Amino acid sequence: MNKIFNWWFKIFVKIVIFINYSTKNHKEALEIEKIFNGVYGVVVFKAPSSIEPGSISNKDIINNIKNCDIFIPIISSASVQSTITQHEIGIALDAKKDIFPIILGNLKDKDLGLLTDRQYIKYKDKNLKKRLGKRILSIYLKGLIFWTIVLVILIYFKFFRI
Repeated sequence: MNKIFNWWFKIFVKIVIFINYSTKNHKEALEIEKIFNGVYGVVVFKAPSSIEPGSISNKDIINNIKNCDIFIPIISSASVQSTITQHEIGIALDAKKDIFPIILGNLKDKDLGLLTDRQYIKYKDKNLKKRLGKRILSIYLKGLIFWTIVLVILIYFKFFRI
């Protein structure tokens, strides 16, 4: 049964996470990325390491933002002042992505740029991993429910078609 469950996840449930950060916060971005290591079906996009050599990085970044399931901006004083990170946040907002902001340092709400109206969690919060896990689980469940319904419909039409 466990093999079937693993196969089901690998085939039908893939969650893409885009980590948005200033290069000055690379260490924290790596720590967030590590949280997802070994989680079935989770793919993390974090520039520049996720960009294939020779590809056009801007197009790659924009496509990955538009196709991600969760957009995780790491907000710091450096990222708020970065036009690149703010531009990426704007793309995610326009694409109506699920956004999970993580705050570094002691920023005030007014310092959050385009995300002033969003609920966030602090990087040092002891519940960070747990809250990220809950968000991932909710997306997994949506995917599992969808593909289970598709499978049931296919089985119905294959065996019980009138």
